[in-house]
Amino acid sequence: MKTKFKNILKGIFLTSIASMVSSNEASAISYDLSRISDDNENNIEQKTKKDLSQKYILKVHNDNSYLIAGHRSHRSHSSHRSHSSHRSSSYGSYSGSSSSTSTGTSTYKSNTTTYPKTTYTLGERNIVSGVSGKDVTELANKLIKIKYVIKSEIEKDHSGDVKYSIKLENAIKKFQKDHNQVVDGIVGKKTIEAINKHIEETKHETTNTNIQKYNLGDRILKKQMRGHDVTQLKNILIDKGHLSGNLLKGESLFDEATEKAVIKFQKSIGIDADGIVETQTVYFLKK
Repeated sequence: MKTKFKNILKGIFLTSIASMVSSNEASAISYDLSRISDDNENNIEQKTKKDLSQKYILKVHNDNSYLIAGHRSHRSHSSHRSHSSHRSSSYGSYSGSSSSTSTGTSTYKSNTTTYPKTTYTLGERNIVSGVSGKDVTELANKLIKIKYVIKSEIEKDHSGDVKYSIKLENAIKKFQKDHNQVVDGIVGKKTIEAINKHIEETKHETTNTNIQKYNLGDRILKKQMRGHDVTQLKNILIDKGHLSGNLLKGESLFDEATEKAVIKFQKSIGIDADGIVETQTVYFLKK
């Protein structure tokens, strides 16, 4: 009972002294504790406070005095080589990132490299003067298909990509004008949709033309229609001086210029000037 009581007193004392050393960060101090020592105690005792990550060393001298030393331990501490300057670091990487830890503090740096996008599909961006790329190539092919530009007019940049040149821009402006769009030469979603729609309509008309070739007067003609009968109409208007240009062969498009020429002709003979070529207009054209 006496020994147990002495151990309790010693524990209270050690804890108090250790706390004082820790809070004041004092150097090790010797205390004479011979009165509470016993013969069976070890020469060195260690007291650990796990929750505060601190250790306290008790050493018994030959003169029955005790040495209590407070030691502040880092959470990541694994070596006692240098207490005051000790640092623990760890490094790891995942998905292009790295992390470093110094005395419980973490920092993160991203090593991810981003590259500017150089390839676009038609419709992902607005095509403006001077740009080049895959989308401009798609656009040029469509314009060739609907006969707004010819292959020899296509220009490429130093990397081999098709460039949105002045000739392509002028072709787009003509297309925009023919389809009652804002004539700005910028290829946005509305212009692309109109081009795709025109291609589908042309494809359908070409299929019908392959089945039956129309002559002027076989059907009513109006803007955006295509065929041999449109070519016949244009040649008559050219011959009568209402449309400029050379005589044509094959199929052609009833464009805005043709519509204006028809209206001009209709006005000259005193009939309804609506630009639509129906039976009455055909009659006077062939007269």
